[in-house]
Amino acid sequence: MKMLERHKTTRKLLAIFAVVALVGASACGDDDEPGNNTNNAADVGVDADEDAGEDVGEDVGEDVGEDVGEDVAEDVTEDVEEDVTEDVGEDVAEDVVEDVEDDVTEDVGQDVEEDVEQDVETDAGGDPTPGAGDLVITEVMQNPSAVNDSDGEYFEIYNASSRTLELNGVVISDAGADSHTITDPNSDPIEIAPDTYFVLGVNGDTATNGGVTVDYVYPQSELNLSNSDDEIILTNDAGTEIDRIEYDGGTDWPDPSGASMQYGAEFTLAATDNDDGTKWCVSRDALSGGDTGTPGAANVDCTLPTATISIYDLQDPSSANHPQLGQPLDINGVVVTAVSSDTIWVQDPTGGERSGVAVDITNVTTTAAVGDNVDVEGTYAEAFGEVTTIEATSIASSSAGATITPDVINADILADPATAEAWEGVLVTFAEPAVTNENPDAANNDFGEFRVDGAVRVDDALFDYDTNATNPTNCDTFSTLTGVMHYSFGNFKLLPRDAADFGTPNAVTSSGASAAVSISAGTGLTPADICVDNGGTVTWTNGTTSPQTVTERDPVTDTVVSAPGIDLQLTATAGQASETFSTSETLHYTSSNDTSLLGRVIVLE
Repeated sequence: MKMLERHKTTRKLLAIFAVVALVGASACGDDDEPGNNTNNAADVGVDADEDAGEDVGEDVGEDVGEDVGEDVAEDVTEDVEEDVTEDVGEDVAEDVVEDVEDDVTEDVGQDVEEDVEQDVETDAGGDPTPGAGDLVITEVMQNPSAVNDSDGEYFEIYNASSRTLELNGVVISDAGADSHTITDPNSDPIEIAPDTYFVLGVNGDTATNGGVTVDYVYPQSELNLSNSDDEIILTNDAGTEIDRIEYDGGTDWPDPSGASMQYGAEFTLAATDNDDGTKWCVSRDALSGGDTGTPGAANVDCTLPTATISIYDLQDPSSANHPQLGQPLDINGVVVTAVSSDTIWVQDPTGGERSGVAVDITNVTTTAAVGDNVDVEGTYAEAFGEVTTIEATSIASSSAGATITPDVINADILADPATAEAWEGVLVTFAEPAVTNENPDAANNDFGEFRVDGAVRVDDALFDYDTNATNPTNCDTFSTLTGVMHYSFGNFKLLPRDAADFGTPNAVTSSGASAAVSISAGTGLTPADICVDNGGTVTWTNGTTSPQTVTERDPVTDTVVSAPGIDLQLTATAGQASETFSTSETLHYTSSNDTSLLGRVIVLE
């Protein structure tokens, strides 16, 4: 093709020289004068034809790689000038030379420039087609939690070459039937610059995909990222494999939920190195949608230093010592408060908010029991993206018999998730609770849970109270109820450990839609505990000779609440007052005139 273009250019020159011949012929006045001889004009045509053809061919052939445009023109015009000057004369020669130089510069220079640019680009490695190893798979979100897989799956690639690469025509597949060819619907380029990242996903809407900026959208029907084991294979349009990974669902590779798995930043960005699942880890940077990942940006190191911290540091995101997700931890001098087949709960002896945490013991062998002092080594994780957990690698017991005194808290603490989360993993006691729903999951969905005080779910995960004498039913009361606070399936829950965690029980009979309480000097409140339906009304009658005020009491501090939910004035001798309850709760009350009067109104759900 290039030789053909050069022949075309030569033919242009020959045409120019033919015009020169005519100019020379018309300019001659005397056959004997060198400038006015028709034979000389013919000689000009022949000589120019031979010299220009010879010189352009030789000069373009020799100088095409070095002298583009002007250099070629100079070589041609020098030869033309000599021949034309000799055969026609200096005046005509100057005009011809200018025309030849302009045309040669424009035609030869432009044609050669285009050819040379194409050759230089190819020779310099500018081919935009990705070759083996040019693209490296660096991140995979196969199992998002914040959104459905069909909305949030994505993977990331990195351009490890020094060229801008064209992705149109690249095939993404697995070892099975999944396959998708990257194609721009408008036939526009899809490019990835050197040393940059590119995100491919099933959904480009950041409002519904978990907050991920996606550069190219592919249909999940053609490429599904399995949550167990799967492959991602990149092949160019010539069939050359560019890169592949084969993740295994947790054997050597990470198996995250609600987080992407990422190729560690401490490793070489090469298509051979990313085959090793041990060089991948769970991403730790939060996305706006709630999951974690670094789509479109450099990953972080998988290897993190071990952080020796307290449980308070672990549970408090605002702590200066709060670790990164996936960071190795060393927590010493804590006490075991509860044990299950796959989890133990440990707590700082100081107690209080953020003093306890769940420890996953799936991958360790331990005989740790309640009351043991232990040192825990493991990795910081958020189970199901919600529960702070230590995935234990080692548990060392130093002594036994330690006692943790439960923190006594009110049920209304759980009304606000922000305050409730501070008690996650902590051993707590609820004072004077009552059962407001014996099965909050409905009769056809019994998960062995009941609710007290209209707010606290109690779970049988550690102790099967349904087959025990403590089997609770609606309106039952307890002096106390103790257990470890946990979070699962969207609810904060109390996990009693054994029968001793249930304080003194008392069965109360429901009064239905209405109930009556009398206040007397000799017997106090009769009955002290009232259970009514939601929307039920309770009427108090004062049988004493002194005025009484029925007002809300805090069962933890045993004091009158500063802003009581109920505050009824009863005059002396037969004074009455009524209250209708439309919210499920356990209302503890007393009389501001006689604080020895302690009562409870249980409002069922």
